[in-house]
Amino acid sequence: MLYQAGHHSHAVRFFEQSCPWASLEDQLHRRWEILGVCQSKTGDRRGAFSAFRSCIRTFPFHVQAFVKKTALCSNTTLFDDSPSTKYIATVIDRMTYMGICDLFLPAEEVSLKAQHIADVSDSVSNAVLGALLERQAESLDSSKWKPAVHNAICRILQDALEVYPPQKMPVRRARVMLKCFELTSSTAGKGMCFVDDVEKFALEADTILQAEDLGLDAGLSEYCGQYRAAFKLWMAHSVHQQPQAPQSSRIVSYVEEACSILKRNISPMPRQSLGKTVLPTAGKGQTARKATGKRQATARAAPARTRGRIATVAVTPKPRKSSSSQLLPLPILSFGPPPALEYASTLLDLLHSTAHLLGLLGQVVMKVQVLLIGRRISEHHPQSRSDDYIQFSTELAHEW
Repeated sequence: MLYQAGHHSHAVRFFEQSCPWASLEDQLHRRWEILGVCQSKTGDRRGAFSAFRSCIRTFPFHVQAFVKKTALCSNTTLFDDSPSTKYIATVIDRMTYMGICDLFLPAEEVSLKAQHIADVSDSVSNAVLGALLERQAESLDSSKWKPAVHNAICRILQDALEVYPPQKMPVRRARVMLKCFELTSSTAGKGMCFVDDVEKFALEADTILQAEDLGLDAGLSEYCGQYRAAFKLWMAHSVHQQPQAPQSSRIVSYVEEACSILKRNISPMPRQSLGKTVLPTAGKGQTARKATGKRQATARAAPARTRGRIATVAVTPKPRKSSSSQLLPLPILSFGPPPALEYASTLLDLLHSTAHLLGLLGQVVMKVQVLLIGRRISEHHPQSRSDDYIQFSTELAHEW
C-alpha cells in the first residue's frame, strides 16, 4: 500500500524489516526488487544496487524451467520465454547498468560470478550463472563505446568463460568466445580483451565445436555451424587488420570455409515433387459418344467446295464442360523450417562487411557468393530486418 501510494521512504523501512524474515520466503525476490525500486526513488542508489543483487540471488531458478532451457535454446530467447524470466532479465539489466554507469563500481563487484544459487548442484549453478553473465554483457552492449563499459564487458565475458568448461559446455563457451570477437571489432584499438593470440583463440573455438561429444550442450548442436562460420569471417577481418601487407589468399580461404558451412546450414528441406496430374479414365460408352460427336462435328465443319475456290464455314466451338472431379488437387510444397540462427542481424551485418572487404580486395566472385548467402538468410529467417533483403539484392544486382 505504501509503495502504491508513492510513500517510498516509508515503504523502505517496511521492506528492510520484512525481507530478512525466514517465514516470508514466498515471493522474497519480489520484495527485494520493490525495496530496490523504492531506494532508487529516494536517491539511495547503493542500497538499490544491493537490493537488486539480493533479488537475483533469491529468484527460484531451480523451480522454473529456466535450467532445462539453458541447454536447449539460445540465450536470446532464454529470457523472453515467460513473464518470470522477462522480469528477472529486467532486474539484471537495471542492476548491471546502475553498478557500472551510475555508481562506477569495479567490474569484479558488479559481475554475478560470485552469486550463490541456492538448492542447486554445481553443473546447474554453472549453467544459471553463465546465462546471467551473458545477460549482463548483453545489457551493456549499447554503451560498449565507453572505456569503463568496455572493460566491464571484458571482465564479465572472462568470468563466463571460467564458468563454462570446454568439455561439458563447449557450445556455450564458444558462444561467449564469439562475443569477444564482436566486442573487439566494435571497439577497434582497445585490444582483444584478455586474448593474446587471436588465431589460437579461434582455433580452440573451432575445435570444441567439432567435438563428437558436446556434453551438456547436445541440445545446442544446431548452432555449431553458425558459430564456426562466424569465427571464420571474424578471422578474415582480423587478418585484414594486421599491420603486415594484406594477405588476400588467407582472407579468401577463411571466407570460403565460412560460406561452405553456411550453405550446409541454410539449405531448405527438399521439396515435394509435383508429379503428373492424373485424369480420370473414361468408360467405353463415354469413349464411343466422344468419338461419334467428334465425327459429327467434323462433318458439320467440312468445307463446302465451290467452283475455283474453297469456302469455309466458321463454326463457334462449344465450351468444354469443366468438372472439379476431373483434376486431382496439387500437393502442398514444403520448404522446411528456417535455419536455426542466433543473433541473425549480427550475422547479416558480418556478411555485409565481409562483402565490402572482398570488394576492396577485388574478389568479385567470392563477394557474390557472400551476398547470395546473406540474401538467402534475410529472405527466409524471421529475425532478419526488413531492409536486409533489399540491401543484399541491390548489391547483388550491381555486381551482376
